[in-house]
Amino acid sequence: MKNGFTLIEILVTVTILSLLIGGSIAGYSSFNQKQKLKSSGLTLKNTLRMAQSRSYTGEGCPAPTPFAGWNVDLANRSIYALCGYNTPTPQPTIKFYLQPNITIVAPPPPILFRSFPQGTNYTGTICLRSSEMTNTYYKLQVEASGNIIEYPVVTGCP
Repeated sequence: MKNGFTLIEILVTVTILSLLIGGSIAGYSSFNQKQKLKSSGLTLKNTLRMAQSRSYTGEGCPAPTPFAGWNVDLANRSIYALCGYNTPTPQPTIKFYLQPNITIVAPPPPILFRSFPQGTNYTGTICLRSSEMTNTYYKLQVEASGNIIEYPVVTGCP
């Protein structure tokens, strides 16, 4: 009786190991993209909450300048305070960044969080999408009251 393995046994073993490793890599890649999407969604949600919080505290305008609120400009990825009466002037901006390959689907016009009455000028859905994943989104719902509801990693977004 010979010791060792035949060529066929070695080839079958190598093929099975290759398939398992390939499946693991593909699964990890998908997991990694979902994590990037979630991370960007949380960044955007926290940015909206920061603008909301600063608006409620009245932070951002030098006294005695009237305060209109904080704007979140999704197209330019920035937030800024609006100061003044009839034509509020934007104050210096704070930039925010999303993960690479993550885009905001059809960004709405700047969202104003008001200090009085508390709330926002926007009611609608904000969707984030990864260019490397099809039909997978991170969805944020903004209500007129200023309430922000998140729907992490959903399929389809209006």
